[in-house]
Amino acid sequence: GFRAPGARLDGATFRDAGLPGADLSSASLRKAVLDGAVLSGATLDEAILSDASLVGVEFDGARARKAIFHRAVMEGFRGAEALDLSESDFSQVRANGSIWSGARLRKALFPWAHLEEADFADADLEGADFWAAHLRSARFERTSLIDARLARADGFEMNFEEAELLRTDLRGGSFFAAEFLGARLTDALASGADLGDTKHG
Repeated sequence: GFRAPGARLDGATFRDAGLPGADLSSASLRKAVLDGAVLSGATLDEAILSDASLVGVEFDGARARKAIFHRAVMEGFRGAEALDLSESDFSQVRANGSIWSGARLRKALFPWAHLEEADFADADLEGADFWAAHLRSARFERTSLIDARLARADGFEMNFEEAELLRTDLRGGSFFAAEFLGARLTDALASGADLGDTKHG
């Protein structure tokens, strides 16, 4: 596979590139264009992808721990089982309709991210931070949100079915019409949160 650990690739174009198993760890890819690229099984630990375009990227089984995706455009991003993005920074990303199901996202940062209709089902989001994120109609079924923060988030019609919300911070968030069927909300912090018309059971 393509190997460029630590490379400076700012502004480079990899549109529709086949890069399965690529090693881009610690690479600088600021403002790079990777739309439609296949990065299945790739390694991007500590890579910098600030302001990069990752529309429709296939990321199955990839690893990008402690990577920086600040303000990246990730609409249609597809990552799934075995994807490890622990401790990565997705602040202010635009990723409406993206798929993160089953991904490992422990302590990942999503403040102010646009994640409407995103699918995080079965993801490990322990300690993740979704401060003031846009999460309308996002799917969080069966997720682990232990010690996660969704304070000030817009979670209108979110789905938390069977999710684990132990000590989860929902303070000041809007979760009107969200589904919490079978969810465990042990010691969750919800002062000032809008939980009107939510479904429990």
